Amino acid sequence: MKSEQIKSKEFISGLITSLLGLIFGMSLVITGSLLTWRSDPVLNIFKLSGIQFHGLTNSDGTITLVLGIVGLIALLSGAIFHNSLHYTLALTCSIVTVLLSLSEICFVLAGSGIVTPGHGLYMILGGAIVGVFTSLCGYSISREKPKKVV
Repeated sequence: MKSEQIKSKEFISGLITSLLGLIFGMSLVITGSLLTWRSDPVLNIFKLSGIQFHGLTNSDGTITLVLGIVGLIALLSGAIFHNSLHYTLALTCSIVTVLLSLSEICFVLAGSGIVTPGHGLYMILGGAIVGVFTSLCGYSISREKPKKVV
């Protein structure tokens, strides 16, 4: 009886952690990939979305969009199947997204002129950081061994 309660508590905590990662993490990454990455705050006439922006590669916004979708699916399947490999995949996607968004912010800031990073890049960075923490939390919950009841 107690082991069933422990398993249900682990399942519920993993589900809540994954839902937080989906709502506050991966949804921000997906949305930020489509929003403004580079803008002109003075005249407000120059804006590039993540899909149009060609920074480090020719398809930076598409890469972050795919990483966000894969991370979303991995978090969701990790919660459903209670498998640490799914959380590891979500963690990998989140870490790569953090590194990519930081490099894109540095790339835009290093450019000349009055162009600054758009709010989409900052959304991706924040969502990916939340994804890292929720993936780590889900991973630790899924790896937890049930205690033996005497």
